[in-house]
Amino acid sequence: RRIRHEDLLDFLRKYNIPIPAGLQSTVKRVMIVDDDEAVGTLLQKSLEKASRGIDVQWTKNGVEALLQVGVAPPDLIILDVFMPVMDGAEVLLALRQDARTRGIKVIGITGKRISSDRIKFMQAYTDAFFLKPFEMKGFVDKALSLLGIQTTSPLGSFDTLGVDSMSVVNPVFAYGFSSKLREPPGTLRPTSVAARE
Repeated sequence: RRIRHEDLLDFLRKYNIPIPAGLQSTVKRVMIVDDDEAVGTLLQKSLEKASRGIDVQWTKNGVEALLQVGVAPPDLIILDVFMPVMDGAEVLLALRQDARTRGIKVIGITGKRISSDRIKFMQAYTDAFFLKPFEMKGFVDKALSLLGIQTTSPLGSFDTLGVDSMSVVNPVFAYGFSSKLREPPGTLRPTSVAARE
């Protein structure tokens, strides 16, 4: 009896078994970098529900994220701006300055008020930027689009995600950006993200 590819991937994910390299060729890797457990869980469940072709990993700080990216670069990083240890703007700076990671798609997210310099930096060097709370379907659609994935089953009702009422949120706004850098990579300056709240 043959096992469907999607069912095997679901089984491996359910039991946190690493997906073998041979199976990963069709699987897109997503890394969520957010220290808020409720947000991380919601994003992970939403993306996994939206497409079987996604392997979602989650880390809670920027240092862990960069270490994991060095071992196995993801196709997409969902990056919170404010985190302990190393914040999202510093992670983004490190990613964009390294030729090996410069091409990774990045969606920036934040739930805090940020300075205009920091928001300009995030807009310039991410592929999309969302303010929390945001409408989950629009967020997932953008993530799938950046991964080049057509949804096989629409996200539909948020009640089916098995998460709390946080999943039903009002849209605030989102920016979509070109993946092209607006300045040559050598011109990134840490001072442009130095302003702290």
